[in-house]
Amino acid sequence: MFKNYLKIAVRNLLNQKLFSFINILSLTVGITCSILLGLYIHDELSFDKFNTNRNSIYRVLQVNNLPDGSLQYEGIHHAIALGPAIVRENPKAENYVRFFKPWDGDEKYYIKQNGNSFHDKVLYGDFNVFDVFSFPLLKGSIETHNLNSVAISERAAKKYFGEADPVNQTLSFRINNQYEDFIVTAVFKNIPSNSSVQFDVLLPFNHIATVGEFKDYQDSWGFGAIITYVKLRDGTHPVELDDGLKKIMATHYPQYKTLAKERGYASADEFRRFRLEPVLDVHFNAAIFEGLSPSSDPMYSYILMILVIGILSIACFNFMNLSISRSTNRMKEVGLRKAIGALRKQLITQFLGESILLSLLALSIALLLVDLLLPAFNYLVEKQMYLSGLFTWKALLGMIGLSIAIGIIAGFYPAFVISRFNIRDTLSRQINPSNWFTKTLVTLQFTLSALLIIGMIVISKQVNFLKEKDLGFDSNQVLVLNNIKLESFSMYEHLQKSTADHSGIQSIASASQTFANPSGLGGRGFTYKGESKRVGIIEVDGDYIETLGIKVIDGRKFLQSSSPENAVIINEACMKDFELTTNGTFEELTSSPETDPTVVGIMGDFNYSNLKMSVFPMLIRPGNIKNLQHIFIKIKGNQTHEVITFLEKEWKMVAPDLPFEYTFLDDTMAAQYSSEEKWESIMSYSTILATILSCLGLLGIVALGMETRKKEIGIRKILGAQVQQIMWFFTSKYLQLVMIAFLIATPVSYLLITEWLSGFAYRIEVDATIFITAGLSIILVSAGTIGIKIFNAALRNPIEALRIE
Repeated sequence: MFKNYLKIAVRNLLNQKLFSFINILSLTVGITCSILLGLYIHDELSFDKFNTNRNSIYRVLQVNNLPDGSLQYEGIHHAIALGPAIVRENPKAENYVRFFKPWDGDEKYYIKQNGNSFHDKVLYGDFNVFDVFSFPLLKGSIETHNLNSVAISERAAKKYFGEADPVNQTLSFRINNQYEDFIVTAVFKNIPSNSSVQFDVLLPFNHIATVGEFKDYQDSWGFGAIITYVKLRDGTHPVELDDGLKKIMATHYPQYKTLAKERGYASADEFRRFRLEPVLDVHFNAAIFEGLSPSSDPMYSYILMILVIGILSIACFNFMNLSISRSTNRMKEVGLRKAIGALRKQLITQFLGESILLSLLALSIALLLVDLLLPAFNYLVEKQMYLSGLFTWKALLGMIGLSIAIGIIAGFYPAFVISRFNIRDTLSRQINPSNWFTKTLVTLQFTLSALLIIGMIVISKQVNFLKEKDLGFDSNQVLVLNNIKLESFSMYEHLQKSTADHSGIQSIASASQTFANPSGLGGRGFTYKGESKRVGIIEVDGDYIETLGIKVIDGRKFLQSSSPENAVIINEACMKDFELTTNGTFEELTSSPETDPTVVGIMGDFNYSNLKMSVFPMLIRPGNIKNLQHIFIKIKGNQTHEVITFLEKEWKMVAPDLPFEYTFLDDTMAAQYSSEEKWESIMSYSTILATILSCLGLLGIVALGMETRKKEIGIRKILGAQVQQIMWFFTSKYLQLVMIAFLIATPVSYLLITEWLSGFAYRIEVDATIFITAGLSIILVSAGTIGIKIFNAALRNPIEALRIE
């Protein structure tokens, strides 16, 4: 019996090649896209779930509120002593782990091993991280008492030592401008890519007590650069630690109580407090960008879920529509089968079997395509996902179950509706299936396609806007030497002298901060006229204004002298916020009127970070070049290669044992929008596929419609109808559905895109041209798809059509 069903199913698929092809193609594309996007969503949602203690690990945040109770910002950097104090003050807190990212957020250290030099990311951390997090050790053991021990990942072990046993081997780290030896005492398994805590090299946390400027901060409440995690005892809710956290805040930061009162807060707790953030939420806290791994905006995962549902729905609608449309042509088959004794359940089995077979065939092809496309998709979304993740029993059951469900839904109408009709009606074809359901599905298809087209246009326009907007400074041809630490003093002085007469170098400057790093921007927070204010501060030397092309709209630049002048140049935002003018003094910056700096100039606002953030009050002031870790070099014309060669030669003269590394400022600024560019690509590909699928489905439905109405077309032609009249008559009926779909999509898309754009301080205007462009695009594509098939039908000889039956 099964063999007979299978034979008939295959025969029917081969007899209807066009519709079988459209169905298989639609489902294959839909399932392929769904699997790829599903892999991404699964990876995002799986972050930190591998941890055995995932429900009891929390990251400590400091919450800063505005006087009206709204959130100002949350910070993750705390004092060294906070972790031990939380465990000491709260019996429900079992353990803590502290991390320190050295050197102003650049966790790269110069490392030497057996004469080879490396420049790698390094963290300081408590070694009980291996007890709190599920990071298993592979070799060696943790020596908490040894300040010169180091734990490395198996990836780092292979990099530094090849196939040799790394335990008890030596790595030399450049700390305080000199190399210090550390013994590898442990090798841990590579940390999963879906962990919000990432490191390959871990130095003992207590070693920072031996590091120059940090020596006086061990057990201190004054050094706020430590990221702290705590592990609670099983069954403990973080609210149970609130009293202990309030006590710590009141005991060690009593000044907050005074500040809260001065600024009009009801209590110190409403002004500033600690909060415990579940480790499962860390990855999705996009407001914090200086964590131990890049965070992710959960909105994009939701967008992907919508894309998965949308693309798969379009593919399913195609399948269902074509199945319903073909059911009319199979009514005689149903009547004949009933006449020779077929039972209704046998007919149901036959129809459902054909649909399920088609769906499973599409799944098989989709898995092959996923295997081929996954490397490219990984590159696009900047992840490392593997096909092996699909071959768990849960994933396989889910995919097979989904395919069977699609087959059942698509085959429902012919299986359960047509099979119940009596023999006389089916043989005489007196039954015409109601097409309201088909029209509804077509409308839904194009509604989804219109939503995607509008979204694609908006994202593309916004990304182009971000790239092209004037940032208030000139990043073109500016080479940057970043985070060169104690070498910067001698290096900057050396380069100032050596580049003075170089024809390819226009100017050179140094600064305490680089661009696109708002977390590293020095600043002061204080109260001005009863309001909380904050000013970003950059210390500079040399021709900083000229090198970066910043406009001075009033006053002057800094004087070039041997000793820095007590002056500041403020931006327009700072001028407005603090009501300052040129030649006035910035009294809030110091505690003594004698040391108040003079405002010598006002510079135009410039975007120090990305355009998701608005320009904030900022000032620059002359700084000690020993503390300026970033060198900016403006290159003339097309002499980039010559200048880089020259700089590398000069670098080797000052720091021969260190690699010469540089970036270009325009690349750094553009890299901030890599996420938006990635989503622009995903939306573009998804929109193209969804539109193609919708048009394929529409093409199939039109083809079936023309097949069933060819007598009508023949009669119209005999009665004198022209080809263009026939085309307009039939095309307009289908275009009505497309236009209805667009009208439905317009208000929905407006709400969605305005919500997305609200995340940018600077954004495009959502005007009518976006919707007009999208509407014309979808109408023209649909009209072309419909017109081709109707045109062919209208050209057919009417005698051939009337000769049938």
